[in-house]
Amino acid sequence: MEGVTVSAFDEDRQKSTSVFSQADGSFAINGLRDAAHSVRARLMGQVDEWLEDVEVGMTDVSFKMQPATGRDLQNQRPDNSAFSMLKFDSIKDKENCKLMCTGCHQAGTVGFRTTGRLGDHDHANGRFRRSE
Repeated sequence: MEGVTVSAFDEDRQKSTSVFSQADGSFAINGLRDAAHSVRARLMGQVDEWLEDVEVGMTDVSFKMQPATGRDLQNQRPDNSAFSMLKFDSIKDKENCKLMCTGCHQAGTVGFRTTGRLGDHDHANGRFRRSE
């Protein structure tokens, strides 16, 4: 699979090195110190795959990526992905939300997409509503 971010983590040095897989799925991470690493494969829309205790120079390292679904997929959404799902009564209200709310909240995160308690955002009552 092309474009997978493959990262080698050196826990002792708290350092990671990442590369992208090629069109044929191959990858090479050069310049690692001679120690065991944790290696992760990550691609948007796929579940992260981990291998532990991967030794430098190993040539038989491979991953089988699986499609992400449900919460795994929701957690991968970028911070700005939910903003377009909000419906505003006016362009002024939309701009106010951008400037006021998203200054503190990341609009695409699970917390922003989760319904809060009644009264949590009285200051914004009537200004915008979640699309159905």
